[in-house]
Amino acid sequence: MIGLTGNMGCGKSTVAKLLSAFPDVFVYNTDLIWREMMREQFARDYIQFLISEHAYVGKEPQIGIIAAAIFSDDQKRVALEAFAGLHIMTGIAHRAGKRPEKIHIIENAILFEADVAKYFSKPREIIVVTCDEEEQLRRVLAREIPGRPNLTHAQFDARMAKQWPQAKKVALATYVIDTFCSLPELEGRVKDLYNQITGGNHE
Repeated sequence: MIGLTGNMGCGKSTVAKLLSAFPDVFVYNTDLIWREMMREQFARDYIQFLISEHAYVGKEPQIGIIAAAIFSDDQKRVALEAFAGLHIMTGIAHRAGKRPEKIHIIENAILFEADVAKYFSKPREIIVVTCDEEEQLRRVLAREIPGRPNLTHAQFDARMAKQWPQAKKVALATYVIDTFCSLPELEGRVKDLYNQITGGNHE
């Protein structure tokens, strides 16, 4: 299993999508896995205990309420990240075991911050996605997520403050890919990355 991480707006999802086009690569988006897991009883009980009963309406998690609670309380954020990381990685390990012939890429924005990498086999392989910081901000402020308001500049700064600096992540990376380029250039960089991972050229 190989980790894929990087700060907000760096282009992790784009790199993940391009990697998933290779037939022997299977990508896990931990955000999507967690969103589904949050609807399960065990996660709902824990989140309501940790935050409040108002974190859900019926079985639906109230993302805005949950995000506001954890970004204003470091203890709750760390507790929820640890809980989510354990259960997500347990699920991924189970799925990966059924496809041992695949390269399993785990896309996780807080892979280092939440210490998710401890669940990987050693030696650990980590891909860090980087980007120009002004471009990161532009991408995040322009990002539209259905049913959720766009982040403000202040919200971006607050969330970035909870993430490690790019340089710190790069220092721990096995592979680094910069997305501050055109899409055709990025496609070439991802192909080069794939060849590095597999140890050869693949057409």
